[in-house]
This record gives sequence, structure tokens and C-alpha cells, in this order.
Amino acid sequence: MIEKFYSGVEAIAKPKEESILRKQENMNTLFLRLQSVYNNRPDPLAKENSFVGAMSANDKFAKEYSEEIVTRDVLEAKSIRDNIDKENGGHGQLRLNHFEENFAFAEAAQAMITDLLNKWLPDFKTIMTSDFDDLKGGVDMVMKHKDGGYLGTALDVTVTGNPENIKNKLNKNWERNITKGSLPVVKYFQDPDTKEKGRIIVPKFIIGISALDVNTMAEAYLSGSETSLDSHPFRKLILEQIEVQLDDILNFYENNLDKDYLKFAYHEYLRVEGMIRESKKTLNESKIIDPLEYHEYAYAEKMPLKLIKEFIDEKNKQ
Repeated sequence: MIEKFYSGVEAIAKPKEESILRKQENMNTLFLRLQSVYNNRPDPLAKENSFVGAMSANDKFAKEYSEEIVTRDVLEAKSIRDNIDKENGGHGQLRLNHFEENFAFAEAAQAMITDLLNKWLPDFKTIMTSDFDDLKGGVDMVMKHKDGGYLGTALDVTVTGNPENIKNKLNKNWERNITKGSLPVVKYFQDPDTKEKGRIIVPKFIIGISALDVNTMAEAYLSGSETSLDSHPFRKLILEQIEVQLDDILNFYENNLDKDYLKFAYHEYLRVEGMIRESKKTLNESKIIDPLEYHEYAYAEKMPLKLIKEFIDEKNKQ
């Protein structure tokens, strides 16, 4: 069954005022401000940068990049979008009024977060994924570490008014990937440094952010004051959410090292551990995030970090 993707970040709290991004002129301005982010987003059928023939003929995955299959993937992603739009429309005006649950809000959020991650985490380069990998594979962004390779982290960011949605996504990632020793595949990936195109596998983490924070970010970008976001507690919350999930995942693998089919995934997550730990250490040493403000923000009711910890506690009691 196709998973519903209404937007790009997990909305734990609704904004009190109407989203600034509801106005098309603001959306257009934001798009122009983030043009470099969108330019780096893979487009499988782009005229000048197509993924057709991306893999050499002797590669075992070469056939997956034929014009026929790439076209099929693009059409499948479009069909998923169309079906979600149709379902949303079927819920009437109530759903239409929930602007934070549509694709425009989602992609604006993804683009802003991608841009911010590239500024906040200099040891990583982050890119948005193609529609296909977003909607079909559930991976919204990929982070590449400075040490090379395609390790880093796959971020799944979704927006919904239901805070339980983040737990549902955590559970699906746990059941479909973690317990099976499986790593999600990003089929249409273009390396931000070498520009090489192809498929990669990435450890996946679920990241939550409130719709209120998304609108705060949008206001900063639209006013040209996005540097004010450098001290926003969400900067640390991203790393904390990854770290909490990572600790639980590594604990599971370390308790099951006798199972050979888990060893590859274990080592991939283990390599991510050092990257995240170092990034968090660097951020803490900078003292740019006020500790008290962060604690009040991160552990508020229905905030993502609290929901992630609740999921882990409930799972480990079973």
C-alpha cells in the first residue's frame, strides 16, 4: 500500500496564524531564494542531465536506467502525487484549509532545511531527492559526509496534523529496514561533488519539525534574515533526533551480532555514529544554542524528540 506523503516535515504543532507560504508570491520569492537547492535536486529525465544510461553497460543495475524504466518511474511518482491530491480533494474544504498538508508547503520546508543543513553542518553536503525517491522510497534528503562515499544520513521529513504519524513512520522504518538489516535505496542520486549519477544505499532516520517552525524559517528567508536561524533550537534538535534513534538501532544490532544478515547494516550505522557525535560536539562547543531555551523547546508536549523517545520506550517494552 502506498504511504501517504502530505508534505515535507512532521507538523507537531500547528501555527497559530495562517501560513506565510499560503500566498503564491511568497512561495515564488522563496523558490528564487533557494534556487541553488532546487538546481541540485535530481531530475531523472532532465534534458541536459538525464539519468538514462547513468550506469555503465556492464553494471548489474544498468538496465534499471533505460529510457523506458526511468520514464516509468517518473510517471509512477506523478501518479502517486495525483492520487494524494485527489484524496485530499475528496475530504473537502477542511483538508484544503490545512495548507501545511500539501506538497507546496512540503517542498518549501524540505528546501529550507536542506539549505540550512548545508550551513549548519559544514562536514556534510545535503541534497533533496527526486520525486521518485521521495514518494516511492520515503527518503526526502541525503547527507554526504566530507570523508567521501555516500554514507551520511537519509532524512524522511513529513508534515501532518497528527503527531502519531511520526511514530508510524518510525515503526515502518524499524520493521521494514532495521530488523531486516536492510538499507533504503536512493535510485536517482547525483553526487554533490563529483556529479556522478547512480544508486546509493543510506541509513534512514525520521526527523520531525513543527509547522510553526517551518513558518518561522520561511519568514526569515523572505525577509533576508535567515542567519537569525543559526541559534534556533531546531538546529540541535535535528542531531538529537538522529542520535536517539541511532543509539537504539546500534543497541539492537549489538544484541544480535550472531545474525549475519544484520552485520552490513550494523557497520553502516556504526560509521554514521562518529559523524553525528562529532557534529553535535562541535555545535555544543560553539555555544550558539542556549541550553535552557533548547531544553524547554525540545521536551515540550508532542515535540518530535519526546515522541521518538516514547516510541523507543514502547517498542522495547514489547
